[in-house]
Amino acid sequence: MTFVLGTDIGSVPGAEEGDGEGWLGSNRTLCLFMSDAEGDILSEQLAAEFIRTQLSRLAERSAEVMLRRHPEIAQRFHPAPHDKWRDSFVSRWRDVAEAISVAAPKLFCAQVAWTKAAFAARGVPQDDIRISLLAMREVIETDMAQEDRDLVGFYLEQALETLQTAPQAPPPVLMVRSPHGELAARYLMTILEGDRHAACKLLTEATPGVPLQELYCHVILPVMHEMGRMWHLNELSVAEEHFGTATTLMAMSQIMLQQPRKPSVGRTLVAACVQGNTHEIGLRMISDTFELEGWRVVYLGPNVPNEDLATAAGDFQADLVAISATMHSQLQMLADAISLLRQTGNPNLRVLVGGGAMDVGQVWKQIGADGYARSPVDAIEQGAKLCAVGKNIQ
Repeated sequence: MTFVLGTDIGSVPGAEEGDGEGWLGSNRTLCLFMSDAEGDILSEQLAAEFIRTQLSRLAERSAEVMLRRHPEIAQRFHPAPHDKWRDSFVSRWRDVAEAISVAAPKLFCAQVAWTKAAFAARGVPQDDIRISLLAMREVIETDMAQEDRDLVGFYLEQALETLQTAPQAPPPVLMVRSPHGELAARYLMTILEGDRHAACKLLTEATPGVPLQELYCHVILPVMHEMGRMWHLNELSVAEEHFGTATTLMAMSQIMLQQPRKPSVGRTLVAACVQGNTHEIGLRMISDTFELEGWRVVYLGPNVPNEDLATAAGDFQADLVAISATMHSQLQMLADAISLLRQTGNPNLRVLVGGGAMDVGQVWKQIGADGYARSPVDAIEQGAKLCAVGKNIQ
């Protein structure tokens, strides 16, 4: 398997060299006219935006510092070590920006812990992570205003501490002794054997005796999480993981045909994965659950552009929009999507979010959502509450 240093690799257009300091300095004066809490929030937003606009330059500088101080690393990543580490630093700096924007150091720490396990599974020295964080810390000393040095430095220090304590590998998710654990284990083995027909048959035949929500929460979700963990630990290829996802989506479609639906509750859900998010199984589960509970469901699928999501919410007169974000790097895109939805002119529209990007603290509140759901059961409860199902909305 080819090892890639960073995930979610891309390039964000940055300002010209030197523009960031002047832009930052001109806005810092705003903090003088605000309360301490308001000033802290603005300071964090400005720091995050500065990193985003200077992403390419910060990544270049970090790679230069790291490889200059550690030529042995450059030799290990020959050829083109600078290009490989620059791409890695693009992801690392983006992760810092997203964590700062929602004032959640644990988000960045979680990403560093994830990287530690990935490096260990692929035989890459974990000290490379520590060295990369130290390179970033050196860059902020010369490339950032004092206010940002302290803030970003704190996040880097937290990550360095996490690196010392994070486990070498995440624990297994699928437990045979859990509810329907044996069925989940058989389903996983059938997928790993590459038998799509047998895997789908296994779930469809189980459906009459296992309620849909239990099948989703105690069979499919654990299996998908376990496959993700196996890929993380280099025990599964991307192709195998994609096969499992495609098989599961097909099985879910077959299962839905067997399910009874409750009478209409007079509410409409529009569901989408935020732009950039291609992980749709969790959102499909939530959409299916709402549909069986009597909601009209407009399922838009993965990677939906923000403008199109807002248009669909208006066109279909949505009462609730459910949006899924998996990666922490998608938080800003999610916040932008929510902001657009607030401009649709429907004061009763509610936004429910879910996915791995929101698994720390109260991030969902900070990006402007009305609710956060951890599971299909939680989602239907939240949706009913937010949209007053059974009551007339004035």
